Amino acid sequence: LTPFPAGYSNPISGDSLRLSWDGVVDKSGNAPGTKAKWTQVLANIRVYPPTIHVTNPILESFAKSGDPITGPQTEVVGRGSTQDGRNPWNTMNGDSWTPGTSTYTPGVGPNGPGTGSIQDAFGTVVFIQTNVPTTIKLYIYDIVGTYVGKVSQYISQDMLDRLAKTSNSRTGMVDVGILWKGQREDGRLVASGIYPIRLLALREPVEEEKAAGKVNNSIYNRLVNVGVKLRLK
Repeated sequence: LTPFPAGYSNPISGDSLRLSWDGVVDKSGNAPGTKAKWTQVLANIRVYPPTIHVTNPILESFAKSGDPITGPQTEVVGRGSTQDGRNPWNTMNGDSWTPGTSTYTPGVGPNGPGTGSIQDAFGTVVFIQTNVPTTIKLYIYDIVGTYVGKVSQYISQDMLDRLAKTSNSRTGMVDVGILWKGQREDGRLVASGIYPIRLLALREPVEEEKAAGKVNNSIYNRLVNVGVKLRLK
């Protein structure tokens, strides 16, 4: 079944939609799509606890520690969720998303995942999969606990809906995260080693939860280790 208008996704209670079999016609060649009855959606909003993932556990580059890297230390990126995780990342631009502008494609090359260019290998996205407003906070340290960088970003429902439409998400679920390419705050490469990265996701209560008296955010917390491998000289 296909929702109308085209490209609409993630209907919630109070929305109206009409459905038809995609490509089905009667014996006279008439498709039911444009004549389907509008029906109001009466359902609970599906709330998914944000699940936290990392695209690439080891960053590799022919560059050396201290080399400058073009671009900011981190980027807020997003994409529609898919089972294979191969959707391109979109860069956040204010309250909207710019398709195809992220400098990172997670290991997708001509022969499938893990066969991308060296630039693809030198980058990782620590991200959540969600469909509800969430604040994401990311902290980067080296193996002895020295501070490397941090970022915090609130993702509103409007931003989630725009991302779902921009990336043609069929489920309304999206991946939102932070891209890191091994940079220090001054834009230069860190040294080779292991870097613990902590991602906190603070999910807001939805309307049904607020009506039931819930006022505090739900907090999800994960620590991942990302390796950085550079040439020595």
